[in-house]
Formats: sequence, C-alpha cells, structure tokens
Amino acid sequence: MKESISSVFLKTVYVIAIVGGLALALSATGFVAAYTYDKVFEGRVLPGVIVGSDRLDGLSYEKAHALIEDSIDTATRNGFVFQFRQQTYTLSRTSVPLEDPDVATDLLDCRPDVAIKAAFESGRSHGFVLNALERMRMALYPKRIEIPCTSNTELLKSQLTRSLEPELSPARDARLAVASTSGTTPVLTVEPELIGATADIDGAVSAWSAMTARMQYQPITIAGTELTPRVTKAQLEPLISKAPELLNKAPVALLIDRTPYTVTTSTLAEWLTATSTDSGYKLTLSPEAIVSTQTETIYKKFCQFKFISKHDNP
Repeated sequence: MKESISSVFLKTVYVIAIVGGLALALSATGFVAAYTYDKVFEGRVLPGVIVGSDRLDGLSYEKAHALIEDSIDTATRNGFVFQFRQQTYTLSRTSVPLEDPDVATDLLDCRPDVAIKAAFESGRSHGFVLNALERMRMALYPKRIEIPCTSNTELLKSQLTRSLEPELSPARDARLAVASTSGTTPVLTVEPELIGATADIDGAVSAWSAMTARMQYQPITIAGTELTPRVTKAQLEPLISKAPELLNKAPVALLIDRTPYTVTTSTLAEWLTATSTDSGYKLTLSPEAIVSTQTETIYKKFCQFKFISKHDNP
C-alpha cells in the first residue's frame, strides 16, 4: 500500500528536526568551544602569532612586551656589522657626535607596543565566524607581524661613507711631473696611475632595512667596484725622451698682443702635457698651465706662441 501524504510529510518533518537539532548542537558546541577558548587565552595572545622572530602564543601583554624589547636589544646591542675589502666595520645603534655628546641620534627607533597590540587583536577583531576562520588559519600558518621601526637610512649612509672613506677614491690617470732645483735643468718624470674604488652603500643600506623587518641581523658584505685609470705610466714613459728637444728651445717668447714675455726652461717644462691622439700620446703645451702661470691679460687677449733662438731679439 502506498504511503499516505500525511505519512511522508511527518517523515520529512522528522528529518528536518534531526538535521536542525544536529546543527543547533554543533552551533552550541562551537559557541561553547569558542567561549572556552577565549576564557583560556583571556588577556593573552592567541596561538599562531609571530612578532619579529618571536612566537607570542599564550603570553600576557607584559610578558610579550618584555620578550620583544629583549629581542630588539639582543639584536642591536652589539651594533650592525658591515664588511668591505676584508675589513669589518661595526656601527652602533646610537650615534653620539664628538662635537656635541648631548645630542645622540638612533639609527633605529622601534615601536614594539604597536606590534603587540596587533598580536592581541589577531583572531579577536571580527565577528564569531571570521574570528574562527582566522584562528584556524593561524593554527595552520602562523601570522607574522613586523615590528614598526623607523630606520634613519640617511644617517646610516653617512656613517658608512665616513667609515669607508679611506678605502674609496677616484681613479687617477698617470701624469707628467717636473722635478727641478735652482740652477739645474728640469727633469720630466711620470707619476704612476692609481686604481680607484667605489662601494655600493645604497645596496648595503637596503639589505640592512630588510633585516630590520624581522629583527635578525647578519654581517652585510658591501659590494665594491674597481675603477681603472684611462692613462697608464707605460703609455707616458716614451714621452720622457722627447722632452729635452722641446726644453732646449728655451728661452721662449710668449707674445701677448704683440708684447713679448720671456718663458724660462723651468716654466716651459711645467707647461708640458701629454695629449691623446689616434697614434698614441704626444708631448704638447697645456693651455691651462700657461694661463695659470701668466697675468690676467692672457684671459682677455689672444695668445700667439713663437719659438725664438737664444740669439734672436724678440
């Protein structure tokens, strides 16, 4: 016999009642569990929160604050270590100027209270469902909170630049030099080139800032670049043998607006310079050197050079 409509209806009502009852039971259980969870961790950080590099599970505000303060102090008390060309440089967290010891400046100013407040609000700042979801997520994947720190990168850059200054220099080309004493013929020599160096201080500062986010510091290696001179001693040495030919032409008459000025051998030697050409370096006269040794008239008037014999009249 087929079931009556009323019988089917009653069975449906029973199923709905059972499912509803289970849902209510689960909801009640969930509320009870959430209530118990809140009671257990009342006044303490919920599990699954990391501030900086420290887990704060179950810690009170005071203990969490003390732990973070200690971690900051431990990470920074020995300063920040940088390495360049096998040299080690340690910079203190607090900079005290020698000229004014009363004015101290910190490279780092941290606010652990802000991070701890965010830790306490984790899993608590939303409604029941969202809080439950966040707590489950924290249990599986701990929530990381950075410690807000103000980094004085300009001060760090300045201190690194000052510390590395003896190691840094521009490249210097080889150049001609004159050695002479009173009453002797000037001797032309070559001052050797110097290799220069630069340091990637900006890169080091960026690396330091990244380490600050987790308050975990390691020695930072500063990248350096070698600067190669364009002119070498080997390129200029062949010019030394050609200098006597020019110096033997002294005295030289320098005509300025048709007025002759006598140039001695030593002055002429100071004017000699090396000029790059397609076929190599040649010995020439330096206009800059000429101007620097003459009167202000040279700045205003056209100069004409004329080599004269020792026996000629200017």
